[in-house]
Amino acid sequence: MLDEPLTRDDLEVFFRIRKKPEITDRRALAKVLRALGIRLRGGTTRWSVVLPAVGLSEKQDSAHWTDLTAPLLTARDVAALLGHEDPSIIYRWEKGKLPAKAPPFPAAIDLSNGRRDARAKRWRQAEVLAWQKGEPVPEYAKATPAFITARHGATIIVRQNDDRHVFQGRIKDPLGADIEVRAVADRDRPLHARS
Repeated sequence: MLDEPLTRDDLEVFFRIRKKPEITDRRALAKVLRALGIRLRGGTTRWSVVLPAVGLSEKQDSAHWTDLTAPLLTARDVAALLGHEDPSIIYRWEKGKLPAKAPPFPAAIDLSNGRRDARAKRWRQAEVLAWQKGEPVPEYAKATPAFITARHGATIIVRQNDDRHVFQGRIKDPLGADIEVRAVADRDRPLHARS
């Protein structure tokens, strides 16, 4: 299942991007894929690329597979699932402004790569339902971060897994300059980066 090809249509369904089926504009998907560092090869990608892009390890308990590959929920979807009309309450809960004695709300998956006040956040249905029932939120294996140091002491967090992968991104170093990073992680060699 990890090697199952995912088309653009599959990704739009998973990330809940396309609001109406008749809309064929793919700019929103391209923006999300760029923010998450996902590159399509031949118009497809695989779960082994998507899972680390959203902070999860490729190696997951098979019992969680259905939950992890189910389409993510928008704030409007979560509000409807929980019986609320206004989706803004979900963003308030996500920021920690919960009703008294409520457990922490499940963490959102940020599809905007940290853009300030972006409302490109999604939630997993299994986590939201567990929160609603007062049950423990499912635990998924997280991607292992690797730490490397760029010029002037800026730290870059790069997702790394057991196989050799290349990660790209941009960071701001302490002096305020943008640095483009290309990091190569290999099981047999230490992590190194070029800027």
